[in-house]
Amino acid sequence: MRRWILPFISLLAALALTIPTFASSFHTTSRAAFPAVAPNFACSDTMYQQAAGKGITLGISPDSPYTYLNPRTKQPTGIDWDINTAALHWAGIKTIRYAIMPFDSLIPALLSHRIDVIADNIHETPVRNKTITFSSPAWWYGPALIVQKGNPAHIRSYADLNRPGVTVGTITGSAADEYITHLGAHMVSTYGYSYARYGLRKSDCTLNFAYTRALAELRTNGTIPTILRKWGLNPHNNLFIPGTF
Repeated sequence: MRRWILPFISLLAALALTIPTFASSFHTTSRAAFPAVAPNFACSDTMYQQAAGKGITLGISPDSPYTYLNPRTKQPTGIDWDINTAALHWAGIKTIRYAIMPFDSLIPALLSHRIDVIADNIHETPVRNKTITFSSPAWWYGPALIVQKGNPAHIRSYADLNRPGVTVGTITGSAADEYITHLGAHMVSTYGYSYARYGLRKSDCTLNFAYTRALAELRTNGTIPTILRKWGLNPHNNLFIPGTF
C-alpha cells in the first residue's frame, strides 16, 4: 500500500459511514476506545481569566464542514466554529480571534502560543495525549472510506487498503493519518474513532474546565443538537458514539 498525504482532502474522515462492511467493524472498535486521559484537576493558572479579559485565539484549518472561511463573507464558519463560539460565549469569553492554517500546524501553533485552542475538532489519541490535553466531548462522527465512483478497486475494509496498487490519502497529522500509519499493527484495534473534542495546552487548566463545563451544558440544553441540525446532522446519531447508550 502506498500512502498519499493530501493537505486538505481526507479519504478516511467524513460525516457518514459510506461502506457498510467497514462501518460495522469500526463501531466495535469505537465502543472499546482507549480510556480518556484526565486533565490536571489542581488548577493554579490564570488562562481563563486572561481569555475572559483579553480574548482568545482559536486555531482552525480549511476543513469544511468543520471549520473554514465562508467564501462570500470571508469569515469563519462550520460545525466546530459554531460550537466553539457558543461554548466561549456561555463561559463569558466574548472576544474571539482566529488563525487559519493547515491541520498539521495546529498542535505546533498551540504549543508555541500562537493560538490558544485547537478549534477544528481533534480526536484524542495516545500520541497526542503526550503533548496536549483535550476538552470534554463536543460531538461524534464516524470514519468513512471515500472511493472513486463505482468503487472500481472494491475497497470495503482496512485490509483492502494493503492490496498492491491501492493509494490512500489522509489529512496530514489527522487521526486518520495515525490509523493509516499503524495499519495492520495492534494500534488500530486499541482505540477507535472517539469523540470530536478541542485541543488545549496542558498548562491551561482553568480554560479547559471552562470549555468542558460549557460543552457539557450545551450538549444537554439543546444548543449543540441545534447546531448539528443546522449542518444537516441528526443529534441522535452524532451526539454520542453509537451503541454507548
